[in-house]
Amino acid sequence: MFLALLLTSLTVTGGTPAAADPGCKEGDPRPICDPYPEPPGSHDPEGSLTAVERKPSGLHVTGTAHDPSDPTKQVTVDITVDGAAAGSVIGNQSQSQRFAGVVPALAGSKVCAQVRNIGAGASKSIGCVNKTIKVDPFGAWESSTRENGKIRVKGWVLDPDSTDPVQVDVYDRKGFLGSFMANKSRPDAMAAYPEYGTLHGFDALMPENETDGENHVCLVVINKGPGTFGDWGCYAYPVKHLPWGAVDKVERTGKDLKVTGWAVDDDAKTSPVTVDVYNDGVLVHTAVANQHRPTQPEYGDAHGFELTIPNAATIETGQHAVCVKGRNLAAGVGADKEIGCKNYTVKPPVTPPQYVDSERTDTTITFHWAGDANADGWARYWKKKDDTEWTYYGRGTASPLAQYRTFGGLEPGTMYCLRLVAFNDRPSEAPSEWCEKTYRPSLPMATDLKVIGTSDTSLTLQWTDNADVEEFYRVTYAPPGTRATVIQVPARAGTGTMTFTIQGLKPVTDYYVTVAPWNVLHYYTVVTDTRGMTTGKPVIDVFKANWEQIGICDSKDITLTWKVRGAAKLDILKDGAKINTLMPEGADEWWEGTLQAGSSEGDDTYTLVAYSPAGQTSTASFYIRLGSNYALVNKIVYTNMGGYNQFAVLHDRDGNKLQRIGEISPGQVWTYQPPRCEISEVKIYREVPVPPPSPAPGQPTPPPPPPIIQEVWTSQRIVGHDKGSSMPSQGS
Repeated sequence: MFLALLLTSLTVTGGTPAAADPGCKEGDPRPICDPYPEPPGSHDPEGSLTAVERKPSGLHVTGTAHDPSDPTKQVTVDITVDGAAAGSVIGNQSQSQRFAGVVPALAGSKVCAQVRNIGAGASKSIGCVNKTIKVDPFGAWESSTRENGKIRVKGWVLDPDSTDPVQVDVYDRKGFLGSFMANKSRPDAMAAYPEYGTLHGFDALMPENETDGENHVCLVVINKGPGTFGDWGCYAYPVKHLPWGAVDKVERTGKDLKVTGWAVDDDAKTSPVTVDVYNDGVLVHTAVANQHRPTQPEYGDAHGFELTIPNAATIETGQHAVCVKGRNLAAGVGADKEIGCKNYTVKPPVTPPQYVDSERTDTTITFHWAGDANADGWARYWKKKDDTEWTYYGRGTASPLAQYRTFGGLEPGTMYCLRLVAFNDRPSEAPSEWCEKTYRPSLPMATDLKVIGTSDTSLTLQWTDNADVEEFYRVTYAPPGTRATVIQVPARAGTGTMTFTIQGLKPVTDYYVTVAPWNVLHYYTVVTDTRGMTTGKPVIDVFKANWEQIGICDSKDITLTWKVRGAAKLDILKDGAKINTLMPEGADEWWEGTLQAGSSEGDDTYTLVAYSPAGQTSTASFYIRLGSNYALVNKIVYTNMGGYNQFAVLHDRDGNKLQRIGEISPGQVWTYQPPRCEISEVKIYREVPVPPPSPAPGQPTPPPPPPIIQEVWTSQRIVGHDKGSSMPSQGS
């Protein structure tokens, strides 16, 4: 710092004065500088690309271009297609500030121009034109048709790089077929391309592939100049030189075959075709397909066949094939042609039907048997066992599921037989025979059934026995809707009054009881029924209230609900005090009821006492809780056990002081009843006296200081309520 200050204070003496700046025009060599600087970019080329046209010679581009650095000079305009350099043209000839020229075509969709800079500045893009530029041959393959063994292809194609016709090469599956030039006049297709002329259409006949099936003709257009050959794909066409048709149906009846279908030959459409029929590959029949069978109009309607071929089928279990070949009438690659096949199946021999079970009455028998998957049906025959001749009883369609048949109008106590013959179209059949006996008529049903005695666990029944050949009486009993218990009561000789006691029952339960005489040889007898109820204490199934808990001081209306059986009277009590007495309509049934039982604030017990007709009782209770987040208190009892005076203060639920509610001397018992249904807190404080200060000499005695207040006890938050408890406490 010091050196710098020293240098600034020096004065140069005896030296040579510095030379003046020679500027930009003096000096040797001259300095590089610009005496008239201008803003950057002011010498960049200017112009615009205004049009791009696709012509056979290439891309014709026009626009404006010059360089302000030297407006008299020509400029070079570079053309790109999708960023690739296509060529250049000269602009600003004769200071016209314009350019027009042709550059080679490149395939793309965006043509842009850039002017090369002269002198100061930089080269500059002067715009782009969005235009699809084609270099490959294009056009349309409009149709392909078959004509007398040839394929005619029609369309048009041009190469955008030339006005000359385009060569089209033709191929099929076998290879190259030949070439032609697309030089037919097509002014309609070329109206959009007037500079190319109209001679770019094609309409050529190519040889058809004689092989039956789907064949193809494919076109490749040959490119000139830039671009590539165009693969225009293939056209599929069917060739039918060999006979064709269909096998509609093959039916087998025993060993005979019936074959139905049709056949034609495109080389002789109206002529009938001879067909050969094969069974499992063996020739079994030859015929001419000349029966009436409408087809397409150009073939006529005499190309059908419906052939019945005796003893042609193979009777072996499994699947067999019938195929039909048509004999070729004229052209085509190959000889005869298979026109279709159909299969038929020969089932295994049937097995005899299998007996499952039977159902009988005194006039009907129903037989059940297992189905046979290989059977087509059943033939039924019927007779009394002692008869010598069977009576045909019809046929039925078989099913793999269980089958049955009911025979009615039969004589009681008679043996009948069923002969069941399973069959199928193999053909095969297999019989089974079963016999069953109808029941004798039903026994006379019991009458006058009633309950003549009850206890807690039994019912005594009495009925009139009208049957004299029963083996026993069948007695059932159960509460309604449950599964019955069945017991057998020994029969008595002859007829008359019978009694029986059912033991081991549930008390106070309703039972459904039936009795019927039974003999294994006789059909089922209609039961006689009755109902009875055992005795005992009433059954209380449900007793409840609509509330289980009630919030403090939130009185609710109470609805009691019950479900009782075997009760002749109900007493309803609240906290031991009767509030209602109810009488049901009948003690045998379930009694469901409700009662509006007034209101409750909780902590109440409701009791239901049910009385049976005999005076037996059952009891159920329901307790409604009293809900509170705070202790319920009906009285605070506090004893001052200290030697200082104390006082009580009431606070609200948020701890705010409300009022002073009591003074408590030493040894005093203080009692306080909190406000009902209010949340509050009681706090006890003691007053501790403070000794007065000694007076200064010559000064009056100062007033006594206030006592010290100290909290002794708190109740915490409580709710005053007459159902609350007493809260005893003490403090010193």
